[in-house]
Amino acid sequence: MKELKQFDGDLQCFADKVYSEMRTSNEIKILGSIDSVVIEDLKSKGLLLETTDIAITDKVIMKYYEHPKSAKGASIDKKRYNEVEIGINSPTNIYQDIESKSLVYVYSSRYDDKILKLIIKPNYTINGNTVNLLNSIGIVPEYSFLNLAKYKKIK
Repeated sequence: MKELKQFDGDLQCFADKVYSEMRTSNEIKILGSIDSVVIEDLKSKGLLLETTDIAITDKVIMKYYEHPKSAKGASIDKKRYNEVEIGINSPTNIYQDIESKSLVYVYSSRYDDKILKLIIKPNYTINGNTVNLLNSIGIVPEYSFLNLAKYKKIK
């Protein structure tokens, strides 16, 4: 197991650092804790979390540097990463993505006239370390969560 370096500042400072250095090293930032509703849903499936922390890696942040969806407004603004921390710690809704091949949860919160969509992979392994990984950040229209064949609302 290789120890993961943790960033101590806020998420915007972490994102600014990643973008200024233009390299990644599996550094993580702890954003908050898994919502109790997710913990209960996992227990009902017979799964337990190894940690309740939600983390993001520098690699996840780096994938949004000049992201192709930015031109369409579907990618987070480089100066608005603190809204991700707010979305993790007080989501408007939480869904399970039932179409995903692996068990993932979607936290959502307002982002202007759209929705900030945060994909969490529970018990994700990075270099032998288990974290609940914020794997993806997107900006979507609100109606996208109305697809009951894709999302199961749990909060």
